[in-house]
Amino acid sequence: MTNKTAEIYNYIANLYQNELKDTAEKLEKKRKIYSFSYHFFTVFAILVTIGIIIGLFNIPYDNPNYQIIMSDNNTMIFIGGIVFSAVSIIWGIRTAIFNHYAQEVKNKLFKKLYKALDKNLNYIPGTFKLPVCFFGIEQLFDLFPDKTGTKFILEQNIRKLKILPSYDYIKIDDVILGNYNNREVQIIEFSLIEKQIYRDSKGRRHERFVEVFHGALFQTSMEKKIKTNIFIKQKGSSLVCPDRLQEVKLESNEFEKIYSVYSNDQIESRYFLTTATMDNFIKLKKSGLKLSGYISGNKLNILVHASKDMFEPDINKPINNPNNYFDIIFQAKMILDIITNLKLESKTGL
Repeated sequence: MTNKTAEIYNYIANLYQNELKDTAEKLEKKRKIYSFSYHFFTVFAILVTIGIIIGLFNIPYDNPNYQIIMSDNNTMIFIGGIVFSAVSIIWGIRTAIFNHYAQEVKNKLFKKLYKALDKNLNYIPGTFKLPVCFFGIEQLFDLFPDKTGTKFILEQNIRKLKILPSYDYIKIDDVILGNYNNREVQIIEFSLIEKQIYRDSKGRRHERFVEVFHGALFQTSMEKKIKTNIFIKQKGSSLVCPDRLQEVKLESNEFEKIYSVYSNDQIESRYFLTTATMDNFIKLKKSGLKLSGYISGNKLNILVHASKDMFEPDINKPINNPNNYFDIIFQAKMILDIITNLKLESKTGL
């Protein structure tokens, strides 16, 4: 493990000096502008919100406008709508600034950096994205999706999973495909979005978009093939148990505090979830990975639960310093190393 880590550091250091340095120096000049603009709009959004609230509550009590505003629900809703719209637009600009910066970094630097993990890996950066509340606008730019493209195929792959919560749309972001340590793998960062319909006080119909899941799907195969389906659910997650699977009680109290297990074969599932396997899942949780799994035959689907976007550059860190790349690279490595951490390469047990 130590040698592999050293190899990654050396690979990135050499790659930076030989190929990426000039590009990184140019991007660093842009980053400073992007960073200033990004933080400017962040502060601006906060100040606009505070300014409107202070202005509203500083109206004198004996002012007729105060009585109208405070007593009329429709007026309050209208003001709230203005505040929300203004802040949303400013926040959207802020997000667009970051997206533009991230796209350049991913396309010009990250595509080559992930080769440090394995030369047979291919990194496909996500496209431009807006906050979930603007997903309706984002759809307008994707009226005619490429149904032969890689991301469309991966989306269909995600839809086959039977453990996902109710959703209306899948939004795929960054993807890593290829081979890692001679094993076929894929990591798909994605969000599940639900369209909710509601009505205001006047009965008018509105819609909003809510993110019901965000994370990454890691798919690979095991040397060992099991004869049942097993669902290992991180407790507290929004994932759902497929029909016809029953809860499995295991001997590890520590494991059962973190995960719930369901299967259609109690004996086979216990044969898979040995004491060593449960300990490995516990170690993954302690390492910072919040995950669930669905195993069928020799196919392994691991869902990594994330509260924020993964594989993103940090707009606050200089891009011309190769030391700032390692957090991103090792984020992917931690997921890929589930292969060895769960001993998936073993034919005789896990």
